[in-house]
Amino acid sequence: MPEKQLRRVDAKGVQNETAERIIMTSIRLFSRYGYDGTSTTAVARESGVSQPTIHYHFSDKLTLWKRAMRHMLLNMMKDNSHTEMLLQEKDPLKRLRLRMVALMEAVRVHKAFGRVVMLEGISGGPRLNWLIREALSPFYQQFVADIEACQASGKMRRVEVSKLVIILHSVATMYHNVAPLVRETFNEDPSDMEETERYQKMALDIIFRGLAPE
Repeated sequence: MPEKQLRRVDAKGVQNETAERIIMTSIRLFSRYGYDGTSTTAVARESGVSQPTIHYHFSDKLTLWKRAMRHMLLNMMKDNSHTEMLLQEKDPLKRLRLRMVALMEAVRVHKAFGRVVMLEGISGGPRLNWLIREALSPFYQQFVADIEACQASGKMRRVEVSKLVIILHSVATMYHNVAPLVRETFNEDPSDMEETERYQKMALDIIFRGLAPE
C-alpha cells in the first residue's frame, strides 16, 4: 500500500483501552457474523461495556465498523515483515511471489481481514466501495503492476490480469476463510504453522509453474 495511504489508515487512532477493546471485539464479530449480523448490543456485551459506552466512543455502527477496519489494516501493515524486502526487490517475478508470501502471512495472522473482504464482496454496496477505496484498490494495483511487468519482460505467459489478481487473492485467503471446513473434511488445522507453510508452498509452486512462459 502506498505510503500516503498508510498515513491515513487510522488517523484518529484508538483513544483508550476501552475503545481498543471495543474495536478488537467488533473485528472478531464483524468477521464472523458480517455487518448486518453484528449489533452494537452484541459488541457491548462481548466487550464487557454498556451500550452507551459504545456510542460514547463511536457515534453509530458504521463508524465503529470503519474504525475497526482501519485499525485492522494498520496492524496488518505494521506486523508484516516482508515490506522492506518488497521495496528492495527489483525483479517483478520475484517481487510478485514475495507479495503473495506477504499477503499469505498477513492473512494467517489477521484472519479477520480475508473473512471481512469475502463477506463484503458477497454483499456489495457502500461498505465494499469504502474497502476498495481504502485498502483493496491500492493493493490490487500493486499486483497488476507486477503482473504486467512480468508479462512485458517475458517472465510470465499472458493471461487476463484482472482474473489472475482475483485468483491470487483467493488462493491467499481461502484456506483460512474456510478453516472449519478444512478441519472437518481433511482433519487439518489451518491455524497450525506447519500446515499453513505446506499450503503456502504448494499453492505458490502450482501458481507460478502454471504462469511460466509457454
